Amino acid sequence: MPENIHDKGYKRILSKKRNFLDLLKHHIKAQWVNRISEDDLELVNGEFILKDFRDKEADIIYRARIGAQDVVFYVLLELQSGVDQTMPFRLLIYMVELLRRVFADADEDTRELKSFRLPAVVPIVLYNGGSEWSAVHSFKEYLAEYALFAPYIIDFRRLKEKVILWFTLLNG
Repeated sequence: MPENIHDKGYKRILSKKRNFLDLLKHHIKAQWVNRISEDDLELVNGEFILKDFRDKEADIIYRARIGAQDVVFYVLLELQSGVDQTMPFRLLIYMVELLRRVFADADEDTRELKSFRLPAVVPIVLYNGGSEWSAVHSFKEYLAEYALFAPYIIDFRRLKEKVILWFTLLNG
């Protein structure tokens, strides 16, 4: 599928820290959002499109500091008019790749420390289609027989309609 004509415009708009922060504050009703300022945000350079999804989306990655914690906001600009039923799996692939890169870039001695932690990854999908988002609400729902293993599997879920927000939640 060719790149949506609006992707570059949205990417340009959300590449400005103020606009990204406004997006978070307007669409996420969580206390941690109020703890982020423009100074806490760092736009991470470079495209992060895996070859399997090269024609499906544009992306923006922000790193933020919330107190003493690093958080990575991975913004996947999903601006097609139809719902993508594979979105939960695609997000998982991107999240794992981001974490793999952070781990690989960390000093080997540092990552062997008991105190070493990977950053939280908050993937955000922007959906502007005309119909209601009908893909599953959480990643676990994309797995066969997930109820048997629910306390022990990786999960993230959608927060709201239209601007679809996904958060990583590790169960267990």
